[in-house]
Order: sequence, then structure tokens, then C-alpha cells
Amino acid sequence: MFIIGVLISFIFRKYITKYWLGIWLTIFTLYTLAAVDNLILQASRPERWVMIFLSTASALVGLFALLNRNQHHKLQEQWILFPICLMTFMEITSIGLNLFGRLNVAKLLMVSGLINVVVAIVFLWVIRLVNEGLTYVSMIYTKQERRFLYINYNRVGKRAPVFFYITLIAGWFILVGRNFYEFRLLAEPLNELFFNEHQLGTYTFSVYNILVFF
Repeated sequence: MFIIGVLISFIFRKYITKYWLGIWLTIFTLYTLAAVDNLILQASRPERWVMIFLSTASALVGLFALLNRNQHHKLQEQWILFPICLMTFMEITSIGLNLFGRLNVAKLLMVSGLINVVVAIVFLWVIRLVNEGLTYVSMIYTKQERRFLYINYNRVGKRAPVFFYITLIAGWFILVGRNFYEFRLLAEPLNELFFNEHQLGTYTFSVYNILVFF
């Protein structure tokens, strides 16, 4: 995710306003620092202060981005405001838990809040890239082309299909949720359901193979 974030920062630095570029770079820097801090397994007083600093800085950045409504209309992907709002809530909660000595949960919320924003922004830019690619292709190829496997770009349209959005939302949920123990309680039964082999008479199958077949 770090490499993807660096590439996005480099590629799109000229395509968004300086204000939102600054917000993104600040969040991405805090995310990197939180990821490094997450590698520390033994809790200590200095780390506690580092966590409070990172959570406070993240919450302030989130509040600044949410309350500065004059800049919202310049945001090309309005959906980004929702993960920023979630990050702000998680970071404020992390600060409170940290002050009450719940360091493990505080660290979990601190890291997950920043991961949530970084993953959401990456996925939203992926959607935008796909949509712009479809727009350009539909302008160039106005009829079915044999060399493109008879794809009719006029019927495909200029936006990615709904299934693509659903897939990215599911991916965001998995990448963020896997940090929580409760997610494993939900994921393990689903993993067994989809990937374990089931037998019907003499026929053995898995739900995953059936989905791949369709």
C-alpha cells in the first residue's frame, strides 16, 4: 500500500488542487508513521505519547478537511469525505481509549482509521481511472472492432459497471475489517463455506469453484 500511495502522489500531483494534495500527503505521512509504530509489539510510555500525537494529528486533519466546506466543491471524488469522517471518529476514540490505558484497542483504531482513508482514496482513484479510460475508448471506437473481441464500447458506456463498484467496496471492507478480531469471527465461517469442499452424492464441489465457473 505504501508503494501505491507514493505512485498516486506522484501521478496525480497535477490533477488535484494544492489544498487536497496537502490533505492527502499529510494523511499518507501519518499512515506511514502509524504503520511503522504498529510494528512495535511491546507497549511503552514513549510509544503511548507517539500514539496520542499521531491520533491527535489525524483527527485534526480530518476535522480541518470536513469543516472547511469552501474546499469541498473542488474535491473531484466527494465519496472521500465519508472515509475521512470515519477516520476522524476512530482517531478521537483512539485518543480517549489511550488516555484510559486501553493501549491495544487505541492502537488498533489509530492504524485502522488511517488505513481506511488510504485504501478508500486509492480505490476511488482506481474507479476514476477506469471511468476516464472508458470515456476515451468510447470516443475513439464508435463501432464494434474485431481486434477488440467484438466489444461494443457504446454499450459498455463511459462508467464502470455497478459490479466493479461493489467489488471495490467489498475490498475496502476486507482490508480495513481484517484488523479487527470480530472480522475473523465473520470471515472464517464464510471462508469455510466458499473454499471447503462439499459432497453431493459422488460429486465433490466448492462454492468458490462454482462461482468461478459462472
